[in-house]
Amino acid sequence: ADLRKDHYFQVVNDEGLYGFFALYPVDDTLELGLGIKPEYTGKGEGEDFIRLIMSYIKNNYQVSTIFLSVIDFNIRAQKVYEKIGFKKTRELLQETNGSTYCFIEMKFEL
Repeated sequence: ADLRKDHYFQVVNDEGLYGFFALYPVDDTLELGLGIKPEYTGKGEGEDFIRLIMSYIKNNYQVSTIFLSVIDFNIRAQKVYEKIGFKKTRELLQETNGSTYCFIEMKFEL
């Protein structure tokens, strides 16, 4: 838990945990990790969730670029990120959960 101490944020609603995001600053960029609890996905709320995070970043960080990675088969999330203004930059293979998966790196220029 100490690794995430100052980087990990929970987003709650009336029922409790809604989702989370994690921010990792590197020089003039910020790496963003995020997730929405499965029961809230697919309901058209992703865009508002990302806008909330982007607003937090703009108000609390001085960075020019935000990066995130999304698994290649999560087309729904990619479309939401593109709607917000993220652009696909590259594909990368990443080992996770005992296998290797293709992730799409996307970036947003502030």
